[in-house]
Formats: sequence, C-alpha cells, structure tokens
Amino acid sequence: MPKWIGNRFGSIVPIASNDAPSAIYNIFDHYYAKQDPAGGWARDIEIATGGTITEFGSNIIHTFTSTGTFVTPADFNATCTYFIIAGGGGGGGDSEGDAGGGGAGGYRTGTTPVGGPLSLTVTVGATGSGGSTGVAGGNGGNSSVNFPAATITSAGGGGGCGVNDSADAGGSGGGGGGEGSNSGASGNTPPVSPSQGNSGGNGNTPAGNRTGGGGGGAGGAGNPSVGPNGGGPGGIGIQLPSTYRHSDSNAPFGAPGPSPGEFWFAGGGGGGVQNSGGDVGGGGGLPGGNATDPGPLRGTGWSGGGPGGGHSPNIHSPGEIGGAGTVNTGGGGGGGNGGAVGGSGIVIIAYPAS
Repeated sequence: MPKWIGNRFGSIVPIASNDAPSAIYNIFDHYYAKQDPAGGWARDIEIATGGTITEFGSNIIHTFTSTGTFVTPADFNATCTYFIIAGGGGGGGDSEGDAGGGGAGGYRTGTTPVGGPLSLTVTVGATGSGGSTGVAGGNGGNSSVNFPAATITSAGGGGGCGVNDSADAGGSGGGGGGEGSNSGASGNTPPVSPSQGNSGGNGNTPAGNRTGGGGGGAGGAGNPSVGPNGGGPGGIGIQLPSTYRHSDSNAPFGAPGPSPGEFWFAGGGGGGVQNSGGDVGGGGGLPGGNATDPGPLRGTGWSGGGPGGGHSPNIHSPGEIGGAGTVNTGGGGGGGNGGAVGGSGIVIIAYPAS
C-alpha cells in the first residue's frame, strides 16, 4: 500500500498517489492508522515486526518459517493468538521397507497478552532426519516462543521405528515397525494440556507381510498397519481456523488435507511395507482406516505428512522410499526402505488490526 510519513506529529505528506488504500507510518515504519472508507483516518495499534507480516480480515498475522524475533513497540498492547508447530519426526528405515512413519510435530495454540517494548525469541523446529537402512528416524526439533506470561514450547515429532529399535515418543509419536518393536510410541510427550499430539500406530510383524504403522498426527493417532499388504496411514492433522487462512504467497500456509481447502498442519507420516510381499505404503496425514485407497493427494500425503514407501511404483511415486513431510507444516516423514525427513515447523502469531 502507499505510505505517508509525517515530518512532525499530525502532519502527513503523501509519497505515492493512486486509488489504493493508504496508511500512516512513523519513521520506524510502524503502522499507526488506516484510511476509513467513509473518509478520514481511524487510529490503529502500532504493529510489531518479525516474520512475514500479512493483514487479513481483522487480524495482523506474523508467519515465522525460520527462527527469528517478534519485536513489539513501546505502546503495543494486544491479546495475541499463537499457533506453534514443531518439526516432524523422520520415518524409519528398513532394507525390506516395513518401517514406521514419523510422528508429527507438536501443535499448540492459545492466546496470551503481549505488551511492549519487547523482543521475543521465536524458535522454529528443524526437520527430523530420515532413518537409513535399519535405523529409526530422528526426532523433529522443538518450536517455541518466550511470551511474557510463559514460554510456550511444542515438542518435535518422534521418529518412526527402523529394525532393531523402537519408535520414539514426541509431540506426536512415531509408528511401530514390522521388525524390532512393532509398538507405536506415545504422543503428547512431554505432557501438556490441551494435548499437543497423539500416539503412533502399531506395525504388523508376520514374516512376508510385515508393514509399518503410521506416525501420530496432531488431530488423531497414527493408524496400525492395514494388513497384510498396507502400511498404516499417518494420523490426521489439524486445519487452521478460517479466520487466519490468508492467501499471501509470501507466507505459505500449510498443505492440502482431507476436507476442502489447504491450511492443514501436523499430519503423521505413513508406514512402509515389506518389499517382498506388501504393495501399498500408508498415506500421510489421512483420516485413517483404508491404506489401499490412494486418494487424490496420495502422492504427497495429506496434512503435510509424507506417505510410506510402497512396493508398487504405480500406486506410490517414491517407490520403496518414504515421502518427505511438507516443509513448514510439522508433518512426519514416511517410513520405507529409506526413511524420509519430517517437515520443518512453523510459528504463527496474530492479533487484532485495530
């Protein structure tokens, strides 16, 4: 939008002229007021800086896709809504493909009062590493903001089971494998209320038909193997409330999901299948129950969760290798012959525009 700048308080001089909406800024580029459609100026709050800033509806939204600082000016006083999503866990790796999917990063939301002047550290969790042959996936990194009232931390997703190991607990837990421990790991670890995630699903162990369980998602537990030839779908994620679903291409928001629209986060990674007998890896971030239904978005997984490695290349594009979690969604990585990385986290802070 065109900007106006005052050479002294109360005096405004246009520096651009067209019919677009106008606003008043100070010399520090802090937003003070917007032009009322009926004429005149309506005073707004002085906005904060940090991340990618978008005005959408009645909110100012700051989107952090990497670690940064949320800085409030002296007269800032607002109730902020936050969405803090940690990095997703990596999928497990197994030379035969039947490894567990990674758990989604923890998902925490709420409101908190914020004043000024303050500089708040915003940490965005890194991806969990994919497991190489026989190795469990790595846990995702934590995301956090040190708000004045309390630091809010979402825990990284747990890695999926490889072969001679176990799935890891985390914001959402990793899925169990077809070898080693077939039990899915716990979510909401460490425990917070409301819960930040869910447990991973169990793997299937009969020789020749081994399959991995799906990693837990923020909206539901990871699904057990749909045997004998289907890896467990990852747990469903959560869709951002409609109030915050802007379309600013500079601040990407989420992934496709099981209901219309995008803006989905923190789906679990799908479990892989044994390459000597299985054929369909579990989808990432699915509502659950049917691993053999590819769905319109099966190739990339829903809610940011990566699909598990499937034996048939006609059904699952990565073949026997798990699919990666989507960047900046906190989705878990898919398990398979080689486990895939989880998706990195994201932090969103919003407050009223006036």
